[in-house]
Amino acid sequence: MQAPKTSTSSEKGEVVPSSRQSLSETPFVADPAEVAAFDIPVEYVRRIEDAQRAYGNHYMEHRMYTDAWNHAALTLGFQCCWLGVGAWIVSRGLSYSDPMNSVVARWVQHSRVRRLTTPISCFGLFIFTATCMQLPYDFRLLREASAGIDRQTALMKKSMGERHLAYREGKIAKEQLEGKEAEAFAKGMKAQ
Repeated sequence: MQAPKTSTSSEKGEVVPSSRQSLSETPFVADPAEVAAFDIPVEYVRRIEDAQRAYGNHYMEHRMYTDAWNHAALTLGFQCCWLGVGAWIVSRGLSYSDPMNSVVARWVQHSRVRRLTTPISCFGLFIFTATCMQLPYDFRLLREASAGIDRQTALMKKSMGERHLAYREGKIAKEQLEGKEAEAFAKGMKAQ
């Protein structure tokens, strides 16, 4: 949506819009010709605009939660890659490390334990453990973002329902008003 073009008044130094603002920008309509052009009464137009504003706010929050969900999903993808890298480094350390380089070589005789405690395997274990410690937080962020998306979607549907309800009520009120005016006109014509 484009901002309305403005021109400055040289006498007062204030900004005056050069084009009519759209209905979604202001609920107050001062021009009688514009009011007559509406197919529903003004109070219903205001309700529709309020519902549209609420919808816009919920839509922006929905986008925020969607961006948070995308970020959390991408982070989880990277975390899974790091889990794979850590596991691969540990497996390489178990397969190819010299057990004599083990940190616990003096105290432990078992070759698997010695290979698991070599510097390469310890590095892989560190990567794997640090990643595993971060995963619950990232999963919680993903769940919260999903819940926020669902909540904002429901609120957006509610706002659109309120908008449609206000429009239908406005149409009914306009039809009733036109019916009363036609009836009053017919009575006035019969009286003459």
